[in-house]
Amino acid sequence: MAAARWEPAGPVPRSLLFLTATVVAALFAGMTAASGSRYLTWMDERARRLEIQRDQQATIAAAAERTRIARELHDIVSHSLSVVITLADAAALVSRADPGQGAEAMAEVSEVGRHALSDMRAMLGVLRTDEPPGQPPQAPQPGVGQLGALLDRVRATGLAVSLAVEGTPFPLGAAAGLTAYRIVQEALTNTLRHASARHAQVTVSYDEPVVRIRVADDGVPVTPGGQDAAESQGHGIDGMRERAALHHGALHAGPADGGGWAVEAVLRPRAGEASRPVPA
Repeated sequence: MAAARWEPAGPVPRSLLFLTATVVAALFAGMTAASGSRYLTWMDERARRLEIQRDQQATIAAAAERTRIARELHDIVSHSLSVVITLADAAALVSRADPGQGAEAMAEVSEVGRHALSDMRAMLGVLRTDEPPGQPPQAPQPGVGQLGALLDRVRATGLAVSLAVEGTPFPLGAAAGLTAYRIVQEALTNTLRHASARHAQVTVSYDEPVVRIRVADDGVPVTPGGQDAAESQGHGIDGMRERAALHHGALHAGPADGGGWAVEAVLRPRAGEASRPVPA
């Protein structure tokens, strides 16, 4: 109608073609603008979701790290305090009859305390970002290579502990080695705190790619202090189970055949971890 009435481009066919091209160009321009607006809205929503997902992952990672640090601190403090209390009680009993032996026990208390303080500083040092330059490097986390030193500290309390290694040792990796060490440490701590045992046996069996750990004693499980002590022991066992599960393993704790208490763990380190050397 506009082409016939006004003929803006000359003859009617030419005017009709001109007006049609103008309408089509406006239509495509509108469609392009609408598509661009939808794309910008989608990009904004995607960026918002990615930001929320990043914050959620950071929160989960922080919670997991807090749990790991809490587990490490529990093992360090619980074991060290159990040894210190046992040594202090022994020193108090023998100091009158044999002052020299009492002094040796107190010296061992001091050594255990310094060792625990060093472990805690190394553990908490990873949380600090303001370490001054020139700070000496922190010692690696303990592994199966440090079980001998651990047993020496336990023997100082009067508990006879022996270590047996079966099979051909193979590299466990730093994480699995630390798990093995902590399981033995927590099991011996429970023996000191909750069992009137005179002897404990630690057995590490290698059957690549599986390592088995067994800590058994000849005592009778007791719960001094009532329900609180029982709950404390249960948390320790739960922590050991969590450590074993991290390496595709399992843990069992309960009365041993023939009396006493036994903790048995099976670890299956990942291939990537097993290829790394165990820290000295």
